Amino acid sequence: MADYFSGRGVGGQGLKEDNQPFLFASPENISWVNVRKIIELPHHLQQSGRWAELEAELLMSLDFHQAMLQAGRLEDLISMLESDRSSSEFRFFREKRLLAKVLRSSACFLLRSPHQLSTVMEMNILPFLGCFPTLEGYIQHVREERWQKESGLEISLWPCLHSVPALQSVDDKLRVTESAATGCGTIAQTTEDGSAWIWRSSGLVRLRMSLSCEQQEVKFTGVRGCGRFLLLSAEGSRLFVWDVSGPEKLQEVEDSLGSSKRVGGFIALQETFGLWWEKQKFVGVFDACGRNIAHFKCRSAVTCVAFSTHSFHVFCGQEDGTVSAFDIQTGRLLGSCSHWKHSAITVIILSEEQQEMACLDRTGSIALWDIASKEQTFRLVREENSQEESDILNTDYVEDISLLLVCGEKQVTLWGSDSWDLVEEFSAPKTKVFTQAVLSQDGHLFLALLRSCSLVLVWSISSGRCVLSLESNGLPLLLLRTFSETICVSQSGCLTIWDSRMIDAAGTAPKMRDGVNEVVADKAGKFLYTSDGSREVWRWSLDSGRPRHSFLHDGAVEKLQLSPNSLKLVTLSAGEIYVWETETGQNVVRIGGSRATDVLITPNSKFGVSISEEGLSRVWKLAQGSIVCSIHLQLSDPQVSPDGTFLISLHHGDLLAASLWSGLICKRFSCMEPSEVVAFRTLSEHPDFVVVMAALGAVYTWKVSEETVCQHFDLPTMFYCDPGDFQMSSDGSCALLSTCGDQMKLLDLSRVRLCSFKAEGTVIKVCLDQTGSYVAYITSPHSLEESCTCHLHNQPVLTVTRLSDGERIGSVHLSGNPSTLGVCDQRRIFVGFEDGSIGLYSILDSTVDEETLLRGTKESKDHLKENFCPFEEPISWFPQAKPNVNWPQSL
Repeated sequence: MADYFSGRGVGGQGLKEDNQPFLFASPENISWVNVRKIIELPHHLQQSGRWAELEAELLMSLDFHQAMLQAGRLEDLISMLESDRSSSEFRFFREKRLLAKVLRSSACFLLRSPHQLSTVMEMNILPFLGCFPTLEGYIQHVREERWQKESGLEISLWPCLHSVPALQSVDDKLRVTESAATGCGTIAQTTEDGSAWIWRSSGLVRLRMSLSCEQQEVKFTGVRGCGRFLLLSAEGSRLFVWDVSGPEKLQEVEDSLGSSKRVGGFIALQETFGLWWEKQKFVGVFDACGRNIAHFKCRSAVTCVAFSTHSFHVFCGQEDGTVSAFDIQTGRLLGSCSHWKHSAITVIILSEEQQEMACLDRTGSIALWDIASKEQTFRLVREENSQEESDILNTDYVEDISLLLVCGEKQVTLWGSDSWDLVEEFSAPKTKVFTQAVLSQDGHLFLALLRSCSLVLVWSISSGRCVLSLESNGLPLLLLRTFSETICVSQSGCLTIWDSRMIDAAGTAPKMRDGVNEVVADKAGKFLYTSDGSREVWRWSLDSGRPRHSFLHDGAVEKLQLSPNSLKLVTLSAGEIYVWETETGQNVVRIGGSRATDVLITPNSKFGVSISEEGLSRVWKLAQGSIVCSIHLQLSDPQVSPDGTFLISLHHGDLLAASLWSGLICKRFSCMEPSEVVAFRTLSEHPDFVVVMAALGAVYTWKVSEETVCQHFDLPTMFYCDPGDFQMSSDGSCALLSTCGDQMKLLDLSRVRLCSFKAEGTVIKVCLDQTGSYVAYITSPHSLEESCTCHLHNQPVLTVTRLSDGERIGSVHLSGNPSTLGVCDQRRIFVGFEDGSIGLYSILDSTVDEETLLRGTKESKDHLKENFCPFEEPISWFPQAKPNVNWPQSL
C-alpha cells in the first residue's frame, strides 16, 4: 500500500504515470486534495518502518504540506513535524522543527490564503538556508512550481530579520534550583523535589533522570557543567559525575576531604576535572571515573581554577586576590602571586605559549602575570583597572577567537586575550541593567538579559547595535550555550532552545546604520548602490547578496547618481561633489564650492549637472570637474533630455529647456491662465518629446525642438495628477497619476484610456516599471480582529500587477517597514528598509519572451549555490583628503 500511494508499482517498480498525486488538478485550474493518500501513506510508511522515506518524501515535501493545508489538517501536519521520534528513525530534527515553526507562526494567514504557502515558506526558510542545506531541495521545489506556473514574485535577496524562531520550547514548568550545559549538547536541571532533568540536542527531548542507591532514590540538589562533564550534587553531600559523551552512567565522586559545603565551581579538561567548594580553601582533582587524583590547600577560599593544557599544573584563584600554582603529580607549590587590590579572582586565562597568566577580579580589573620565572613569585607585567562601581555578574570566554566577555550591571566589556587590548564596551539601555551576557557561537555577537525584560537581546560587536530580539518562553533567568544551541531558562523553569547558527545568520545579515533612503542599480543588474544619509554608500553584489564595497565621505551623503554606463558614481555630500570610479573605488574628482542640492548625469556619461537652489546650477565634465556652462535660474524637478541637449525643469509654473552647452533658456512651455505646469516627464524612447501635466487636469505632449504641442486632452476631476506620485514609462505609453487610500489611478496614453486599480490595503509606496508593463506597490497591513496573532497580518505587503490585463503577478510579505521602492531594468524590484537592509524580488511572467524567463530561472538557481563569508565587512574606499577642484561662488 505504501508503494501504491507513493506512485510505485508492486515491489517498488516505477509507474509510467503517478496516478496518486497529493493534489488532483482540474481544467479550471482548481486542485483537489487526494485525502486517502495524505491519511494512508504516512500510516503505511510507519507500519513498514520506512522512516527515511516518510521524513524526506512527506514531512519535508512541499506537495504534502500543500495538500494537508488545503485539507484543513494544518495542526496534524505541525504535530507530525514536531514528533519526538528517536534519532535512529529520523535524521532531520532541526529542519522539521523550523518548518513546523514557520507553519505555526503563519497558521492564521495560511488558513485564509492556502495558495500563499510557497511564498510564506520561501521567505522564512531562505535566511537560514546556509544553516540547513537539506532544505535547498524544498526551496528548489517552491521555485520550480513557480516556474511551471510561469508567473510569480521570487525572492532574490531577503531583508534582515528582527528575531529568530526557537527550534523548541519546553513548557514543563519546574521549580528549578540549578541549570547547567555541556559543550556536547546536553542540558541538565535540578528541581526542588530532588529530580534531575536532561535535555539532549540529538533528539530534542527532555527526560527525567533517576538514580537509586541502596534501594533509595537519590535526591539531587544542584548541577554544574563543563566540557563534556556534568557534576550533580545530591543530598548527604554526595557528588556524581557523568561523561555525556559516553554511556548514560553516573559515577560517584570520591570526596576524601569530606566537605559538607556547597560546590563552588567545576572545571574539566580532557579526562580530568577539578572542583572546589564555597568558602573553602581546598581544590580536588579527579579522573573521569570520579577517583581522586590530588587535592590542594590554598591560603584563602578558592574562587576559580584553571588547568594548564600542556603540563600537569593547576592554578587556583582565591578570595584575597592570590593565585597559587600546583603540580598535580607531585602536589608541590610551583609559584604564586597576589595583587595589591586583594580583590577575589573570578577568572584565570593561561597563555602557555607566551608563558603568561591573565587574572580577572570581581570588579572587572585585569592583571597580566609572567609565569615563566623559576622563582616562586610571579612577576606582574601589566594591569587594566575597571571603572565599574559594582561587582561583575558573569564572564564568558571563547578560546578559539581569543575573546573574553565581562558583564556588569551597566556595561558589557570585551577583551582580546591575544594582546589584552580593550575590544569594545557596550552600555545598558537607559533605565535598564544587565543580568547576564554570553558570546554567540562565532563571537561576532553577544546575547544579553536585562532585568524585567521578557526578551533576549542580541548585539552586533562590529556595529555596536542591538540587531535581534528573541522571544523566550517566560521571563528569562539564565542563558546557556552548547556547541550548537543557545538556551534560555525562564524563571518558571521552561526552556527555549535556538539553533546558534540561525542566530549568527540573522544577527550578521548586512544592513546599513540607518534607513535606506536612496537606491540605484547598474544596467547589467549586477550591483546596487545604497545610501542611508550617513557618510557611506554601499555597493552590493547581487550575486552574493552582500555589500562588497563602501564609498566613504567626509560628510553625510545627500544624493547619488550612477552614470548610464555604470562606470562612474557621483555623490553629493555636505555641498561637495564626489566622482568615483566604480570598478577601482578611486575618488577621481572632489569638487568644493558647488553649493549643490542635487546632481544629474547626461546620457553619454560624460557630463554632470549640479542643481543649486541658491546659487548657480552648473554643467561640468565628469572626468575633470571643469565647468562647461552655468544656468542662472532656480530650477525645480530638473531632468536631462534623453539626447543630452537640454536641462528641462519647472520655473514659476512654466516648463523651461536650458541648453547644456550655453546655459541659456532656449525653449519654454506655458499653460493658459490660470493653470500651470505641475509635473512632466522626458521619454527616453522619444527623446524630443515631453509629457506635461497641468494643474487643472490638462495633459500635453510637447515637442521640445519645435516648441509645439502634439497632443492635448483634459482629465476628469477624479483623475487629476498628484506631482508626488506622477511616474511615466520610458515610451510614454503609461503614466501613474496618483494614489489615494487603496486606489491607484493610471493613464494609458497609447489608447487615451484611464484606469483605476484597487489594492488590498492602503498604498504606501508605488513604482511603475520603465516599460509600463507592471506596477509594484506596497500596502499597509490589513486590520483584522484583535484575536489574530499571526505576524504576517501585521506586515506590509509588496505586490506586482501586470497593467495590460490587471492580473496580479504575485505578492510577498515584508519583514520590516519599507523606506524606498524601485524597479530595475531586469524586472527586479528593490525595497529599502528603515532598518538599513535591502530586499530584492524578481518578476516571473509568461508574457515575456522565453529567453528572459529562462535567464531569470538560471540566475535564481545559481543564487542558491553562492558561497560567501557571512561575516565579511565591505571594503572601504576613501575619498581624496580635500577637494582637487574648487568652483568659484559666481561667474
